[in-house]
Amino acid sequence: MRKGFTVIEILVVVAIIGILASVVLFGVDSTKRKARDARRAADLSQMAQVIEIYNNDNGEYTSDLNADLSQSFPQGVPNDPVPAKAYNYVPDGSQCYVGRAEVDRDNRSILDRDL
Repeated sequence: MRKGFTVIEILVVVAIIGILASVVLFGVDSTKRKARDARRAADLSQMAQVIEIYNNDNGEYTSDLNADLSQSFPQGVPNDPVPAKAYNYVPDGSQCYVGRAEVDRDNRSILDRDL
């Protein structure tokens, strides 16, 4: 009798390894999406604080984030972690503004609250 593995045994092991690898990759992708969403919420919160400081100093909300807030952000105004997406800032007169970000997860409650 010769010792060794059969082709079927090797195929079963390769299939099991493939299934485990796909589960791990799915978990890593989910973690990346959660991290990007957390960064978006933190960026919007930081931007909201700087915009409110600008409003207190000037009596109105800025119409151009990059020009008016460059001193507050030495590395530049925060950008979305995904280059294809962008934060959206819309001043609504001198009384309020809207800051928006597109999140990765289906649960969009991370940005539902008023920052």
